[in-house]
Parts: sequence; structure tokens; C-alpha cells
Amino acid sequence: MYRVQGSDLKEYGPISEGQLREWIAENRLNRFSMACKEGDPTWRPLDQFPEFAAALQSQPATSPQTGSGVPAADPERARRLLQGPSLALLLMGTVGLVITLSGFVARDWLIDALVRATSTLPATVPTDQLGLWKTELSRNLGLHDYARGLAGVVINGVMIAGALAMRRLENRNLALAAATFALIPCQCCCCVSIPFGVWALLMLNRPEVKQSFR
Repeated sequence: MYRVQGSDLKEYGPISEGQLREWIAENRLNRFSMACKEGDPTWRPLDQFPEFAAALQSQPATSPQTGSGVPAADPERARRLLQGPSLALLLMGTVGLVITLSGFVARDWLIDALVRATSTLPATVPTDQLGLWKTELSRNLGLHDYARGLAGVVINGVMIAGALAMRRLENRNLALAAATFALIPCQCCCCVSIPFGVWALLMLNRPEVKQSFR
């Protein structure tokens, strides 16, 4: 018995080997369609099941669409389309996480170094700005600081995890969350991540990419 993923991204089964062969013959499934065998939780394209090799060979050499008219899963093409945005989100999330954590671990040292460096150049830094930095240096961290820091860790952590999920074509919901979080301004490198979030969302919503996720 088998379970298969249809063009609507829903799971069907368990179905028999004979029924699955019929669906292949009707072009409802093709070599890119994802399936798993009973007792084996691993989802694989149908062309990785030797028992369906003959049935798949009877289909046209290229089968760009499923029977419903939705482009079929093409994992290799999906990986190529997601390579750029996933790498960008991974970089943005990593930089954002480092900045967030350094704000707690090395906060006093960073502010003190900034004050010392700019104090030697008073003409380039307004006096009131130096005063704000010195005030910040003497202030203890409050609840809102920890809340903002926790939010930054969560957001950037999801961006990193979602970017890795994109590269593995696993957990599309996590990948969508990462792309959405990249649209939040001033969380990761100010607004630099926004165009990468839009790029990732556009790629993730392409039918052939949606079909390729496990």
C-alpha cells in the first residue's frame, strides 16, 4: 500500500499498487509525484520506486503538468529557484541573530567603545547624541529590552530555520514564515531583508515549487 501527494498538495491513501498504476496511466501522477510506501515514512518521487518504472516509461518523455493542469513537482528546478532567496534569508537571519545577541553579551563594551571613538571627534557627532549614548551606558537592561531581544532571536531564528528548510524542500510552512518575517522592518538589518522576503514568497508560491516540498 502507498500514500501519494496530489497536485492540490493533499495526501491520498493508502492505495494499492494497482490503483497507483492506473493513476499513472491516466496521467494523474508522473515521475515527479511524491509518494511513500507503507512502513517507510520517507517521501520520494515515483521514479525512485522500481516497481513503477515500466508504468512511468509509458508516459510522454516530458510531462510538465499533472492531470489537473497544475505544473508537476520538479525538485531540481525548485532547488534552483530557491537557491538565491534561501541563501539571502540565511545570511540576513544570521547577521540579525549576531546583532541581537551582541546587544546583550557585549552591550556595555560596544557602547563604551563607540563613545570613546566618537569623543575624539566632537565636530562629527552631535553633543546630544553623545549624551544619549552615555545615558544608555549607565542604564540597566529592562523588561522591554529582554522582550525585544527575545523577539529578535525568534524572528531571526525562524529565518535561519526556514531558509534551511527551503534548501531541503521540507516544511513549506516554516519556509513561508521565514519569508514573511523578512518583511518585518528593523528586525534584521533594518529594511534590507524586505526585498529578499518578497523574492522568497514569489518563488515559494510557484506551483512547481509548491509541489516539490515534502
